Amino acid sequence: MFISSPVSVFSAAKWFCNKSGWTLSNLELQKMIYLAHMFYMGKHDKHEPLIGGVFQAWAYGPVNPELYHQLKDFGPDCVTPDALSFSPDIPESHNGIKDCNIVINQIPRNRLVAITHWEHGAWRKIYRPGIHHLVIPNEEIVKEWEKREEYAREQ
Repeated sequence: MFISSPVSVFSAAKWFCNKSGWTLSNLELQKMIYLAHMFYMGKHDKHEPLIGGVFQAWAYGPVNPELYHQLKDFGPDCVTPDALSFSPDIPESHNGIKDCNIVINQIPRNRLVAITHWEHGAWRKIYRPGIHHLVIPNEEIVKEWEKREEYAREQ
């Protein structure tokens, strides 16, 4: 059985930062959380999101605007624990988030933007230069997962 309600993007960010030893930037966090969200929905529950809130199609890829605004002052620097101290911890036993170790352990950070900008991905379908606040629907995120699975089977 998997989670029945989404987790806060701030709690997810805190979890990823803890797992990385607080070595992630806002941009890296955005990509990792988006990929974890896609991974969860694709593997476990195509209708129940892992992360609460929305992802929008911004120039540098999928972004959760709430998280972005909380962390934007860090620029390209690593986020520090005090930035997310208000957010509750996600228990290690949380069955949705613990599966997302794959995002941390198997995807090189320097490939995150390329991965989230994939030509067949949800961001690419939604993004329009100069147009802001375009939401990437969860249905499109699931379709991206399915397309990635299809491509993986063909390889």
